[in-house]
Amino acid sequence: MKPPDSEAELLISISGTVHLKGNTDKVISDATVVAKEVGMTARTNEKGEYAFTRIAEGKHTISVQLPDRKTREFNITVPGPNYDLEV
Repeated sequence: MKPPDSEAELLISISGTVHLKGNTDKVISDATVVAKEVGMTARTNEKGEYAFTRIAEGKHTISVQLPDRKTREFNITVPGPNYDLEV
């Protein structure tokens, strides 16, 4: 594998779905999803989907904030196999 030619090659777009724990059919809309180390914020749509464009490779702490629930934190690695989050 050749090293990247520029810093821009180390930035990746990721997306996932926020859903209830144990029930992938029950998606959570209007949740705030935060990539803490890079200060990026996304909001889930009506399908529970969120996305971050141009996020750096490596380890990240992702928090999911819901109005009626406690904030949950997740550790992810970019790139990774799956960015779905259970709350």
